[in-house]
Amino acid sequence: MTDRIIVVSNRLPLKVSKNDSEYIYTKTSGGLVTGLSGAQDSLNFTWIGSLEGVPDEDQLKVKNDCISKYKYNPIFIKDDLYDKYYNNLCNGVLWPLLHSFNDLTQFSIEDYIAYKQVNVQFANEVLSILQDGDIIWVHDYHLMILPELIRQGTDKSIKIGYFLHIPFPSYDILKGFPILYPLINGVLGSDLVAFHTFEYLSNFKNSSEICESENISKMTVIKNTRSIKLEALPIGISPELFKNESLKEETIKRAQEIKKQLGNKKIVLGIDRVDYIKGIPHRIKAFNKLLQDNKDVSEGVVFCQVGVPSRTDVKVYAALSSVLCKLSGSVNSTGSIEDTSVYFINNSVTFSELCALYSVSDVCVVSSLRDGMNLVALEFIACTGTGVLIMSEYAGAAGMLTESVYSNPWDIKELSRMYKVSLGMSDRERREKREGMQKVVFKFTAEHWANRNISLLRDM
Repeated sequence: MTDRIIVVSNRLPLKVSKNDSEYIYTKTSGGLVTGLSGAQDSLNFTWIGSLEGVPDEDQLKVKNDCISKYKYNPIFIKDDLYDKYYNNLCNGVLWPLLHSFNDLTQFSIEDYIAYKQVNVQFANEVLSILQDGDIIWVHDYHLMILPELIRQGTDKSIKIGYFLHIPFPSYDILKGFPILYPLINGVLGSDLVAFHTFEYLSNFKNSSEICESENISKMTVIKNTRSIKLEALPIGISPELFKNESLKEETIKRAQEIKKQLGNKKIVLGIDRVDYIKGIPHRIKAFNKLLQDNKDVSEGVVFCQVGVPSRTDVKVYAALSSVLCKLSGSVNSTGSIEDTSVYFINNSVTFSELCALYSVSDVCVVSSLRDGMNLVALEFIACTGTGVLIMSEYAGAAGMLTESVYSNPWDIKELSRMYKVSLGMSDRERREKREGMQKVVFKFTAEHWANRNISLLRDM
């Protein structure tokens, strides 16, 4: 019997490049990486995920390198298969569907066949190294049928956990979707199924009951006499990283430079991947309404939106960047020649720059139309500064950050009003709100989230 954790995600937290004849490996960051980094010294874990950019003839060498150096087991997926699985089915169907944008889905049985083939490839890799006592922790919508594939492929004594990092919508959104049953059935191959919020848990439970599992309690379902535990476990961040970076002398200096460059005006900040779920057009339109309706405010405030390019191979994402550029230009065209009201940065920024922006901003707006969690909100609160957080009621983090200023991003008039309220908030109220939220962010960290998931699986 082992106490090993096998983490399975779409991609490994690793990038590989070749310099002459040598391969160079660079670790990448992310919520899951952060969560495990603090606990990995005390955990025996292996990570399975896909790795891109390795020619067929070098794959064995790269795999051996990854296993020996990092305990990473890479999976190499053919480009055309990965495109159908990842771009078409995962991000063209499951992503919009699970975020309640089912009108954007373009389902093809050919893409679902590719999805199954990739999940089978993952299952075969897991089964090839599986030992009695292993805990398998599967992540996200890319691998929804994987738990059941693993369950069917072994009689070893194992535990399987599944965590969905995005929302799970109500059955009214999902009904009629051609592959709903196999997706639900796949997830129910787990022993533990966890979500960011109780709302997502409840929605999944309702759908699972319709798809023939039995309900015995609010937090448990039965499938084929096997009990599956459901949990709401919101992910966190490593807040000390953001706090410490924002306290560095060079970050403080950069924050002062940003303030000066923007004319010493108040700053409303948005930080997002360019994605239709983030409600970026809505927040820009609301800011424009603020300027038009409040001439006394308009000359003393600017809007700064960092839009990190994302999934540019998917048409709707590429089109959105163009829309945001035009919308920003339209707002700016209503002002004077020397004034710019909206700054749209269609690029990523360094960690230091990010923390400087968080620290110097008077307001940070999270206007997600639907969002699994939204870690930007937590990052903003973790940094030093006195800014107010405007929080969409449709983001998972809204349930954690109860001292934020709530807003419905679909209501442009209301969001505009929340800008004015936040910009005019007293220093005392700003401080009290931030202090309350900081206690939450610094308690429920990414490491806490990872340890809680693993502890539940070990105790089952």
